[in-house]
Amino acid sequence: IGEPSAAKGKENEAAESGRVEARKKQMEDEGLKAAAEALAKAQEENDSPFPDSVLEAFPLPSVDAIGFHGISTTRSTAFVPQHPQNLEGTTSTTSKLSSSEAAAIAGCPLAIQVDEIESEFISLKVCFRTDDLSDDERLLLPMLMGLLLESPVQRPEGLVGWEDVVQELADTTLETESSIGLSGDMFACGQCPQVASVSAKCQKNLYLDTVRLLSDCIFRSVPTAERMKVQANKALNSIPGCKRNGNRIVSALLYDSVLSMGHNKNTNNFLRQGVYLTALVEK
Repeated sequence: IGEPSAAKGKENEAAESGRVEARKKQMEDEGLKAAAEALAKAQEENDSPFPDSVLEAFPLPSVDAIGFHGISTTRSTAFVPQHPQNLEGTTSTTSKLSSSEAAAIAGCPLAIQVDEIESEFISLKVCFRTDDLSDDERLLLPMLMGLLLESPVQRPEGLVGWEDVVQELADTTLETESSIGLSGDMFACGQCPQVASVSAKCQKNLYLDTVRLLSDCIFRSVPTAERMKVQANKALNSIPGCKRNGNRIVSALLYDSVLSMGHNKNTNNFLRQGVYLTALVEK
């Protein structure tokens, strides 16, 4: 992982300053004045408004070419009293739910509406409980979630390297994510922070391949010391940015003061993780 070099920054700054001074001497006063006038003229032309003829040259396309997703709706009978405008039937004729599924929704005592959207893509989300983790395991959880989709995988035919796993995910899925909570981030738990989640989006025809691949990553991943060190350094390098964010600092201090070590928002704050990961890398 590359790190900014203060010495190289000063070297580049000195080189640029020298280049500018040499250019000034080369152009002299008259050349600089001519260049300034050319720049001002170019800026004036660039800032002038476009004539209407430019926009009118592009015909407006017809809205008939817009393709909308087909949506089928199933409602519970309890939905009707609260929303009388939807009295016409509880299940649309285009619904792809089975009769038993539609009946279960229709008979639910709660006001429920299920909209099925026809799409060529499928989103998957797998959630894990974390309430049984020890304090030490919970401190390690953020790093393990970061490694989950970037670690070697043990398959019957042998160990698959992490580069090949990452390439398989790129070839099979459109997007993947692993975090603490739903849609969380490094040092920031998402919604429902007491669960860990893995999600993926794929095309319909790659659904089974995506399920098998996620299953391998979840149950057969083999995090190595090398990969753990890379992930730890990656997290440590992002901490200076967190320290410049006032909201992050206040949140970290608040969670540390009011939450126990048994809560993921406490163990995942960047202050606690910074101390833990620094000690871990030194080992």
